[in-house]
Amino acid sequence: MKNYELMIIMVPDLDKSVYSSFFEKVETDIASHDGKLEGWQFWSENRRLSYMIQSKSANRAKFNQGTYVLANFLLSAESLKRVKYLFDLEDNVLRYMIVKKGE
Repeated sequence: MKNYELMIIMVPDLDKSVYSSFFEKVETDIASHDGKLEGWQFWSENRRLSYMIQSKSANRAKFNQGTYVLANFLLSAESLKRVKYLFDLEDNVLRYMIVKKGE
């Protein structure tokens, strides 16, 4: 198991239930691969972005603000691809970055 840090920029001004359902989906997927999520932290709501980011949804809207969310989790390197796949499919995720934390 390796320790990872995740930073997500999500679409701003979403309903809290949308965030909750997405976080539950990610948490159950990590747990199903024998991983452990240490919790979610809203880092900044509706922060101005440096440049416009186009969403992956059908309307292809462009955003100049985003909600930053930070999480730490333990997971095997083989299972990390599945978690990345979830973020690639989610329309409300503008950008994400997963970094392996040092010892």
